[in-house]
Amino acid sequence: MLIAKLIATSALLFAAGIARAETLVVAAPFKEYPVLAAQILDGATAALSGQWAIKPIEAGCTDAASSTVAALITQEKPDAVIGLTCIESLMPALAALGPSGTPVVTVASRADAPSKLALKNKWPLYRIGPRERDDKEAIANLIAETWREKRFAIVDDGTVFARDIAEAVRNAAEILGVKPVLVEGFEPQLENQKKLIDRLVASVATHVFIASDRANIAQIATETIGLNLTIAGPETLRAADLDCPLPAGVLMASRDKTISPEATAKINAARKSLFAFAEGYSADAYVAAEMAIAIHADKKLKTFNSAAGLMKIAVDGFAEPAIYALFQFDGAAFEKIVP
Repeated sequence: MLIAKLIATSALLFAAGIARAETLVVAAPFKEYPVLAAQILDGATAALSGQWAIKPIEAGCTDAASSTVAALITQEKPDAVIGLTCIESLMPALAALGPSGTPVVTVASRADAPSKLALKNKWPLYRIGPRERDDKEAIANLIAETWREKRFAIVDDGTVFARDIAEAVRNAAEILGVKPVLVEGFEPQLENQKKLIDRLVASVATHVFIASDRANIAQIATETIGLNLTIAGPETLRAADLDCPLPAGVLMASRDKTISPEATAKINAARKSLFAFAEGYSADAYVAAEMAIAIHADKKLKTFNSAAGLMKIAVDGFAEPAIYALFQFDGAAFEKIVP
């Protein structure tokens, strides 16, 4: 149904006679993560405002799903590509498009390998979002500094990502001379997290940083309602709810994706005409589309004016600066906490 809507939307745009001198492929996991993909499409649609043709392409996040992504994209002969949130799709797409000089602007992916490959081969890969190491350090410093006077615990679900970010938070705290009251691992996707919660209660923690995905954080936050615990997590909280809705009050340490009121209004208009989902990665996709247009016009571009302000393109293709802040979930969306 989602793909059919996308194709129908593209067909209507063509029928309207809008100029199609350039084509932007929006490559996203429409089947696996339809909300995330819709957010990216919303942002790109709003930024382009009909200037370019938009072609949605399925770019999955598993090896099987990503096996055809390069062929699907190259057959469109795009002038630029944005999206490619997962390394499984990004790597084959980059290998196919890089030699032709087609700009690729990835949204959300943090892995270092694609940038190393692009730099080695001088392929035009650009990235919205921070480097993997910078992301962990920024989140860790933000949590440690904000909670330095609190009795806080750090828990993780045992995955490589979760362990790394939990360790970064602990290291940042130690540099500040602060020791967490509890550092624990937990088994994800259990029917309940009673054992973990009992340990949190025994530690007398008042604040808990959970390095995990939205589903696990939502479950733990729900099970601790009434215990006066402040729960926080990383940007994985931008995902959609699964079995357990995220309770209001949960904090997220994340990049501040504030964009201009004009861009926000355009995204809202695009969302109303296509999908009614939360904002998520729409702002990133908006800036990514702006970046794609600017690079298409000037392959040697070093800076560009975006809806998020003046952005610098680093040697490794990352758009800078990446600013971090704390956000609180109000039951519908994350709102920035103003210090």
